[in-house]
Amino acid sequence: MVIAYHLIMSAYGFWLTNDPRGSWSESIRKWQLYRFGEETKTGTRHSVAHVSHDWRLRERAKEVLSFPPVHFNGEQAREIGNGSASYVAKSGATMWACPILPEHVHFVVARHTYHVEQIANLMKGEATKQLVAAGQHPFLDRRDDEGFLPPC
Repeated sequence: MVIAYHLIMSAYGFWLTNDPRGSWSESIRKWQLYRFGEETKTGTRHSVAHVSHDWRLRERAKEVLSFPPVHFNGEQAREIGNGSASYVAKSGATMWACPILPEHVHFVVARHTYHVEQIANLMKGEATKQLVAAGQHPFLDRRDDEGFLPPC
């Protein structure tokens, strides 16, 4: 029986869709990334971060991204934490851990009435709202003509 979920949410540019270790992505949305390999959908629920790979190739692939990879600073990490706390307060979810690293965030969340995918989406939304409200979103200067921000 599932009692909790370990969610890992990566920042933009951290784990590419064609990472040779695998990803959860179903497609590559930027055609320039195809020269670094096709999408690498993985079926495992276990971490593959330790698997050996050509990190130089991965760094070259990041150079063709539309935006620079995101590296959260301390203020941004604080706002992500505040957004996560806001989600917990609104939803009644139980969060047991929330380490916020420069390129990704881990959440350990107790089983809830919401599906885990919905919890992840709602937490990302609250974190984004908090980053914007605090003027800390990494792409604040990159709004499109309609005012939308790229996801961080």
